[in-house]
Formats: sequence, structure tokens, C-alpha cells
Amino acid sequence: MQIKSIQKKATLLCIVICFVWQGRAQTAEKKGFINPPVTIANSEQFVLFSVNTQQEYKIYVHLPMSYSTGDATYPVIYGLDADIGFGSAAEIATLLPVRNELPELIVVGIAYGAYPGQEGNNRTRDFTPTAVSDFPSSGGAEKFLQFLRDELIPVIDTKYRTKPADRTLSGASLGGLFSLYVLFENPGIFNRYKISSPSIWWDNDVTFELEKKYAINHSDLPARVFISVGDVERTADIWKKMLKKLEERNYPNLKLTSMMFEDAPHLTACMLAGVRGVKAIFSEE
Repeated sequence: MQIKSIQKKATLLCIVICFVWQGRAQTAEKKGFINPPVTIANSEQFVLFSVNTQQEYKIYVHLPMSYSTGDATYPVIYGLDADIGFGSAAEIATLLPVRNELPELIVVGIAYGAYPGQEGNNRTRDFTPTAVSDFPSSGGAEKFLQFLRDELIPVIDTKYRTKPADRTLSGASLGGLFSLYVLFENPGIFNRYKISSPSIWWDNDVTFELEKKYAINHSDLPARVFISVGDVERTADIWKKMLKKLEERNYPNLKLTSMMFEDAPHLTACMLAGVRGVKAIFSEE
């Protein structure tokens, strides 16, 4: 009789536990917490506080598949707007080397932990070279460049097996504006640039003044540059003007590739530039 009583109590306890866990699972499912988040293979992240911008950045790093099996060094792509673009950049860097369409790369994404337009995302401050009254926090490109050059790049070169002479800057929209700013202000930090649908319109087309200033003081622009736009973007005409300027300079060591994507509004054009752009700047042709 005692054994049967113990069995009944054990059975009852199991039933209670099942109900409790089922209730917790249903609650978690309603809150969206039942499943673990999806992670990107061969990727990791760390936090880096910038003295220059007084901003804490989330740094996402995607490593090549061969990274853990040898001691090779790799080119590095530094991607802006990593809150929305890191995933696609990591996939491109994973898939294209499989068929030798691209060398193996380290992808470094610079993120805010918030999407564009959300609190905490300061791309309008960091990516703009001049202050504009309609955007109160704008004009912080110089400090952001100092963060890249003096804080982030030394950390990446110390922590990972990089090729310091082979760095790419990848930016779209305001990130493309910042990429042009770096190209004309301090081009030696990066030797490759993937520039998608740049916001050249910023501050009454101030980028043309930066380009002109560079041209006055330099006879060459040694870099591989990809610059693209969508044909239905409102910035297509000004993009053509900037492209013409760069072509007219006839810099002997500027390897310039341009693409205009057909029937492509702004965001579509930025996405299409992902594969085309990175292949162009690493092409040996």
C-alpha cells in the first residue's frame, strides 16, 4: 500500500510539472522568447567605446571558414550600418570564395545596436562631413574617421590576422557620403572603397568641394573604387556628375568601376551593390 501511495504521488507530481512547463512555454511563445536567436556562423562581436565620438559601438566580426585551420592573413572589409547590413555582407564573404569569385575576407561591421531612425543610432552624426541645421547632431564625420583610424583599426589588427595594407571601406547612402569623405580627406587608410548610392546632395553638394580640394593638392588617387546608383533614384543625376569629375581627373592609379542599376530605387540599388561592388574592387582585371 505504501508503494502504491508513493507511485500515485510521483504520478501527480509529474502531471503538475508538465502543466507548469506547458504554461511557461505558452507564455514564452506569446512573448516571442521560446526559441533561441539565429546566429551567423563564424561570427563574433565585442563592444568598443570611442573616446572621439563618445559612443559605444557594437563591433561584429565575420571570419573566413579557413581562419581556424591555419595562420594565413586576410584582407578586411569595414562595413558601415552593420545593424542592417552585416548579415548580407557575411553571406557574400562566405559564399563567393567557394568558387574563387572572391578571396577569403574578414568582415568587420560597425553597429549601434539600433536600426537607422531609432534612438541610439547616430549615423546622421557620424557619416556627415558638415553640420546642417535641419539635422542638429550632424557634422561628426571627422571624429568618426578618427575613431576608425585610431581606435577600431588598431584593435582589429591586434586581435585578428589581418593584412593591414588591404582594407576596404563599404558604405551606402549616408555611409556612401562618408566613404567619399574618407576617399578625399584621407584615402590612404583604405585602398578599396565600395560606395553605394552616396548622399552627394548633402549640404548643397559639399562633396564636390571636398573632391576639388583634393584634386588641387594631389596628382594621383591610388585606390580601387566602386560607385553605384539606381537609375530611378533622385540622386542619379548628381551621381553622374561626380562620376564624370573623377573620370576627368585621370588619376593614373585610380581603378574606378561604376554601375547604374536598372529599375532600382534607393534600397534596392544598395542591396544590388553588395555582390557587384565587392567583386569589382577585388577583380584583378
